[in-house]
Amino acid sequence: MSIHHTTITAILDGFNVAAELQEDSELRAAAYALAFLDDPAGGAEERFYDSATTLPGDTPDAMPYEVNNRALLTGIYESRLSVRLDELYTAGRETEADATP
Repeated sequence: MSIHHTTITAILDGFNVAAELQEDSELRAAAYALAFLDDPAGGAEERFYDSATTLPGDTPDAMPYEVNNRALLTGIYESRLSVRLDELYTAGRETEADATP
């Protein structure tokens, strides 16, 4: 199984990543990870994605809860992609501000 460049580009396009940022290695890594969630290698990998993990409650008084591993990982990778986009856009704004006479 192979993840193609077009798949990574489509995922980044889906997050409205500007073309000039699509070669960023961290953004591409997050998109690559997201692509594998939709196309697992089978066997243990597929069973893991389809199973659930029990997480502690969000507060000390909250009960533990189960979340599907694929959904959990999707949330993590999407969050990482968003954080990296914010970092890049912030750095771009700072660079523009520094260049303004």
